[in-house]
Amino acid sequence: MKTFILSCLWFLLCIFITLKCAHAGDHELVACVVGEASNQGSFGMYALASGLLNRIDLMGYDKALKGVYGCHARHVKDEPAWVWEEARLALANAKVKRLHSGSYWENIKAFGRPGWVKDMRLVYQYRDHWFYKNK
Repeated sequence: MKTFILSCLWFLLCIFITLKCAHAGDHELVACVVGEASNQGSFGMYALASGLLNRIDLMGYDKALKGVYGCHARHVKDEPAWVWEEARLALANAKVKRLHSGSYWENIKAFGRPGWVKDMRLVYQYRDHWFYKNK
């Protein structure tokens, strides 16, 4: 019962953050999460949102979004509203608590292991995405 109550409180906190703390730049970040991880489920979107926020902390907002395929993916505009809502919630969760420390990622299933990972350390993986940070 205690676990259930804590889970409900966590959920309500995330909803509050999503509704009250969002700003205009969040729409672009949510679009990036949708573009990168809409097929990875809500936890996969949380993992991606964590990486995106880590990347922004490392590089700054504008530089961090360059080279992120999902930010400009064509399929984003066609995703249903529930996917966008899952991505908003994933971003809100990542703002409260990051899942991992990676700032770079690759969809290994779709694109294979890129050459740049030789200079990186694997810190997390979930489904198709592997997350890295500088050594």
